[in-house]
Amino acid sequence: MASSTDEHESPYLRNRVCAFSRDQQPLILENCIMIKGGCSIGPGYNDDIYCLRREDGARMWRFGERWNWHDYLSRPVTAGGMVFIANNSGSLFALDALTGEICWEALTGEEVPKRGKEALGADVTPFGLVCAVGSMILVGDSSGCLRVYSGESGTLLRERQFTDSMLAVEHLGGEIWVSSLEGVVAVASVDTLTPRWQHCVRNQLRSPVIPMGDLALALLMSGELVALGRTDGGIAWTIGSIAAVARQWLGGRNILASTMCGELVRIDLATGETRPFFGRQIGRIFGDLVVDSNLVYVETLEGILQINMSERTVCRVYRGVDDRQSVSFAVDGEELYVFEENGGHIIAIRGGQRRWRKRVGFYDLT
Repeated sequence: MASSTDEHESPYLRNRVCAFSRDQQPLILENCIMIKGGCSIGPGYNDDIYCLRREDGARMWRFGERWNWHDYLSRPVTAGGMVFIANNSGSLFALDALTGEICWEALTGEEVPKRGKEALGADVTPFGLVCAVGSMILVGDSSGCLRVYSGESGTLLRERQFTDSMLAVEHLGGEIWVSSLEGVVAVASVDTLTPRWQHCVRNQLRSPVIPMGDLALALLMSGELVALGRTDGGIAWTIGSIAAVARQWLGGRNILASTMCGELVRIDLATGETRPFFGRQIGRIFGDLVVDSNLVYVETLEGILQINMSERTVCRVYRGVDDRQSVSFAVDGEELYVFEENGGHIIAIRGGQRRWRKRVGFYDLT
């Protein structure tokens, strides 16, 4: 029988992994939406990738083996008319973006290494985190190994071991930013994977490093936000009590963040100075925040709010689920796509009005 500690740690660890990988966030493309759904029944779990038409939510295709328990899939990425997805069984798939048919499958040679599972907990099966860089596909796995594949054929081009924990990779200006769940951050060349510098922050990362101009922002589980210099990895500034950071520019040299107290703040990237953002009371923020041009979307206890920065107005565009659990969402201008994991529904909203709602999973049936 599992101990009470195990019972509490397993959901916590899975939530950490999901937050770090952002794997439940909808991927918005020109004519379609891609979302990771799936099923959880009893002790089993499997993932599916759904491709839905933006206009009406009609399913274009689905990828995944139905009832193949413990088949965890990464969040998809797209490049060159193909979709790339990694699983926890040591495979990287390239799919035709229009049909979902498999173009090729690359085998890494073995399943996710045991040491990677031990680092995350026995009940949490991790998977690769995928990034597209030109015609190359980069996959960081839970053992801390980064591999580069040809996007055209799936041929393994090169690989390098960075850490012993789950690895994420971001691309900026011809360089790759590598970050591990346990707090290792590095900048490397995509051609050689040789680190120009490597830095270990003093706590575990809440999310992958965010490259912003000449800095990289590392948000720690402790609530510290550490700004690392792009050239040498030196610490430019550190501020505390930060819960979430928008991955988009707010304007000028500013970014948007929320504090542990649930307030919105504007951060000057040059100095790390924080100032209150939008003086009106908008409720306590507890989830994600996204900046899209003149609009800011924030998740509060009352739902998702849209802030129009030029008109200085606030409106609620999504009411939220009854149990007030955090949702995953993505935006494209005034179009909002919300994924409710409890129930497995994705909802399309425009101008505060629901356009369609589709089920892409069968969760909480345990």
